[in-house]
Amino acid sequence: MRIDENEDWIDGFDTWEEVWPCLTDDWARVVDVRQRLEVEREVDDLVVVEVDRGLRARQRRELHRLGFRPVSSVRVTLWRWEAAEAARNVDPAGFRHPLLPEGVDPADLPRSYELLRVRWITEELINQQAQRVVREVFQSSPSEVAVVVHRESDVWEDEWEEDEGWQCSTG
Repeated sequence: MRIDENEDWIDGFDTWEEVWPCLTDDWARVVDVRQRLEVEREVDDLVVVEVDRGLRARQRRELHRLGFRPVSSVRVTLWRWEAAEAARNVDPAGFRHPLLPEGVDPADLPRSYELLRVRWITEELINQQAQRVVREVFQSSPSEVAVVVHRESDVWEDEWEEDEGWQCSTG
């Protein structure tokens, strides 16, 4: 379902194996519809938004255990997890990039590869942490969650709407 011109809402999942591949796309948030809880993705962070102390004490403890830290305002508490910090503290050998050939030492590759590898590790950590929040903290089931993904604009659709009479010339 399309939320607006920038985001799509994907739901109706039966298994976690259907949910998790959605996190490899450019996703914005995972929502537990029944509990009205969500984990949002920022550039290199994850945020759980708690409105009016809506989380249970157990959920707050679990978020803290996973490395989320609260930042409170009047009615809203943002539980933030910083992926860049987590990426600095992991063994990169545990995150093999699919473009790295077997037997190649990452130290032998150019510096640009190191930037790609750090980005790959960060993405993997964000997705793994989002999965933990949904399963362990929210204790959601696949049928209760929806994934909101960023929608890419369709250049051809925009062109067609601007000029209804536009047609491809055949030469």
